[in-house]
Amino acid sequence: MWHDPAVRRGIVGCLPVGALLGVLSCGDGGSGASDGAACVRVVVNRNDPDLVGGAEVLVVDEEGNSSVVTGDWVATEPSLAPDGTAVAVVRAEGDYESAGPASTSLWVVDIDGESPRQVTAGPVDDMPAWSPDGAAIAYSAGSSGAASVAVVPSDGGETRIVAGTPGRRSLHPAWSPDGHNIAYASSPGTAAAPGSSDEVWIVGADGSGGRRLAEVPDVHSIDWDPEGTSLLVSTFSSEDGKVVLLDADTGGSTTVAEHATMAAWSPDGTVFYFADNGDEPGRQWRLARGRVVGGEVEREEFVGDVAEYLYPYFGLDAGGCDRPG
Repeated sequence: MWHDPAVRRGIVGCLPVGALLGVLSCGDGGSGASDGAACVRVVVNRNDPDLVGGAEVLVVDEEGNSSVVTGDWVATEPSLAPDGTAVAVVRAEGDYESAGPASTSLWVVDIDGESPRQVTAGPVDDMPAWSPDGAAIAYSAGSSGAASVAVVPSDGGETRIVAGTPGRRSLHPAWSPDGHNIAYASSPGTAAAPGSSDEVWIVGADGSGGRRLAEVPDVHSIDWDPEGTSLLVSTFSSEDGKVVLLDADTGGSTTVAEHATMAAWSPDGTVFYFADNGDEPGRQWRLARGRVVGGEVEREEFVGDVAEYLYPYFGLDAGGCDRPG
């Protein structure tokens, strides 16, 4: 986590606003259109150009317009509400330079940047994920090198722990489309045995029936496909990453993209958005879109440049748009 001194230094990158323009459209033949796909929004992180060690959250609408929704906060890990009207973020007290933030907590802000409200109190709350009905948010609640998966009402209230393993950290929660289960990564903690690796688990949303699905080193993010049959798991280690599909029943794994990370499905499952550096590990990362064809990603256009965008304390999410009428 960002409290590890070796990780906290130098993790803030820069994503120019102009790099996001033209990312998205709504099936009208625009630059982001995808064969009549439903309206899509993407929320992403970038470095705050006015604050060293700062980070802010941008939303990109269906016409390719981008705007900052977190004002002068230091904020990361955006998760879009199911109806597209609000964003859950990790708000940091302090910046991501030197020793890192003093604490992090979950906040929700309207998609236009209005009406911010605090959901949790910290001290180390991270990686929010909205439930499909919008009533709750799963997140990673940590302290002293440990972390559990917790669930809190999306408007705040009593938190309940649904998953956690002594000596390991429970990270990157993701709800199944029906809201019955939560997938997460069990990562080695400070007390883990040498050589321990990340594992993907699935647990009931009420904390029951946890099962180990597969071992996947260096899990970076998890997203269920809209049908609830597979998990899109992004990984990242050193300067490179990959995206794999895990069968939600068997744990069978298929690598669909090399030199890629931070993947999130569009609401209809036709495409996913991700950070990509093509075939050149170490090159500057780009925001991209692709679809799985024949077991591997068919990359579409690159959209701008993303510097150090892939770090786990930044994020990407895709979801639907609220349309009046």
